[in-house]
Amino acid sequence: MSKFTDKAKASTASCVLMENRTRISTDELISRYPEGVTITGFDFLTGDKGKYPVCIFKENENECFFGGLAMTDICNSWMEDYTTTADCSKDLAESGGVKVNFINSKTKTGHKYIKVDVID
Repeated sequence: MSKFTDKAKASTASCVLMENRTRISTDELISRYPEGVTITGFDFLTGDKGKYPVCIFKENENECFFGGLAMTDICNSWMEDYTTTADCSKDLAESGGVKVNFINSKTKTGHKYIKVDVID
């Protein structure tokens, strides 16, 4: 690859955690991992609707997923004692990760959302 190709790829990289991983949807995650997944790392992306996490998990280290509001709240709570997501993710992985299960749910008004159950 030329230095221009390398620089172009580097400038368009969304998140280091996404490199060499396939992004799967939350619906795929629910379908393929009905017993839940163990989150071992995360980073934040900023989009037109705000900041949201990209998560990696132990059950398939070649995949990643984007978290919604509930996962954003969880990742934000993890960050309370850290200044960088890299340090937080390192400690998360070293602790064995956190097992969660995702459930398709609806609000009282019928809006779809993904509920996150933390599994002890």
